[in-house]
Amino acid sequence: MIPDHSPAALREYEQTKFELAEILRVIAGGRAAAHASAQPQVGKDEIADLMTRLAEDRFVLLVAGRFSRGKTSLMNAILGLDRLPTGILPLTSVITSVTYGNPERVRLEPERGGLPIDIPMEALADHITERGNPGNARRIRVARVALPAEILRRGFHFVDSPGLGSAIRENTRTTESFFPEADAVIVVSGFDGPLTDDEVRALRAFAETGKPIFLVLNKQDLVPPAERAEVLAFARERLGQIVASERLRIFSTSARDGLAATLAGDAAALAASGVGALRTELIRFLLEEKQRLVITGLCARISSLIDSDGSTDAGALQARLASLLGLWHRGADVAQSSSPPIRDARVEECLFCARVHNALYDFLRKHQHQLATDPEARASLAAARGFCEPHLRLYASMAADRDICLALSPLMKRAACALAAAGAETAGYGSSPGAGAPVFPPSCELCSVQRIVELRVARQVLTNGPAAAVLPTVCLPHIRWLTAYLSDASFATRAPIPSRELLGALLCRQAAAAERLAEDMQRHALKRDGIRRNLLTEEEERASQRALAFLAGARQVHVGR
Repeated sequence: MIPDHSPAALREYEQTKFELAEILRVIAGGRAAAHASAQPQVGKDEIADLMTRLAEDRFVLLVAGRFSRGKTSLMNAILGLDRLPTGILPLTSVITSVTYGNPERVRLEPERGGLPIDIPMEALADHITERGNPGNARRIRVARVALPAEILRRGFHFVDSPGLGSAIRENTRTTESFFPEADAVIVVSGFDGPLTDDEVRALRAFAETGKPIFLVLNKQDLVPPAERAEVLAFARERLGQIVASERLRIFSTSARDGLAATLAGDAAALAASGVGALRTELIRFLLEEKQRLVITGLCARISSLIDSDGSTDAGALQARLASLLGLWHRGADVAQSSSPPIRDARVEECLFCARVHNALYDFLRKHQHQLATDPEARASLAAARGFCEPHLRLYASMAADRDICLALSPLMKRAACALAAAGAETAGYGSSPGAGAPVFPPSCELCSVQRIVELRVARQVLTNGPAAAVLPTVCLPHIRWLTAYLSDASFATRAPIPSRELLGALLCRQAAAAERLAEDMQRHALKRDGIRRNLLTEEEERASQRALAFLAGARQVHVGR
């Protein structure tokens, strides 16, 4: 298996940002209490600014090069997704911004402030390539692409720029106008004609910005290893007078082979393609250079805020901040994951809850009609004391008010009799056969339907094998139910399968999914506190509801304890 695109060090950095945000919330909460009067809070704007910095923090990589050099193919290889359109014709003067999103999405922002429009990914080439949009006749300012790639989720932001040196002069101007926003630049050249005059001019312009430059010589598969070495030496010599050596990194790659290796899960082929080394260096640069500066600068500003606050908690907050900064300096670049990555560990809908809900819906769809039209069905429901409370509410959510009145009036009369008998007994008037009988049953016909479905799903899950890639999301109530089910002494005779190994794999999958969801929740809170709601991904927008469903199960499903 190919290693996770975003290693533990990237997760550690993000957790450090979450911890800094929590310290700022403590400072803000203390100041709000101390300044409960109408007087303005000292440092309120500074706290808001720091929250915004944390929410906006991301690593912007500008990818530039002549058309047909394979720069979009290289981006696909780095992301591990064959989704961005490639071709031999030059792109129009349209910047393509690539950030994280699940599900994937493409939004086009027109020039002159027009309303953005969403299009299918398959239609992207019709809007950003010269073939589909000659001369940018559609007047698109930027195409924003959201893709479910982990390296993007951890803070990378790729910008695929128009080709340099193409016949379309506007392309070069569009690319150069984006220089100030980039943290670093990837310039893609090729072994089939390295470092043309156009590329050298662009490299000179990039060098003047002071930004780090990653020069990628692509299509190494076209030349033998000996010629690769000669071309790489030529590139270093020619660029020696243009870009300072400490700001230039040169890589030899085959984007085509790298993408194929990533999609096939072939780690050795990925290393041979050179894409693995490039990806590793990008992450190292992000952690050791840019992010160290970010963390150090934010900690210094937060420390000044604590000193100016003068609260009784100042000493504890400074100690917390110093400990956090020390841990970051010592361990951010060497953090390692203690367990192998679990592929696609997202919190989706619980498989048990989904199947149960569908079965209950199918049952009620037929049964509610019977209750509304058949007196015997209503009498039978009343005799059985109706449905249990959760399933009664599920029935009510599906039936019309008139049908509910018809179906439940016999049950209501039965409840009245039971309450009257209980009241008479409590008041000392005597007793009745119905006294003390509960109105609702502990289980009902719908509970039986649910239990049958749960047993069926349990057998399916437990016979799929312990491979993490095939294990579903299971909410905590159904994890407890499944654990109890497996601990039943008769389970071995009912289904003789390796239950402990399977349950262990399932629990590890849920742990990874829960950790991922916790990060989405922390990002949601940070972006809302930093007044950057527009940066929320769809996963982060829905984080609270997904967490409730994971912790408590679906609202329509009652899982017995």
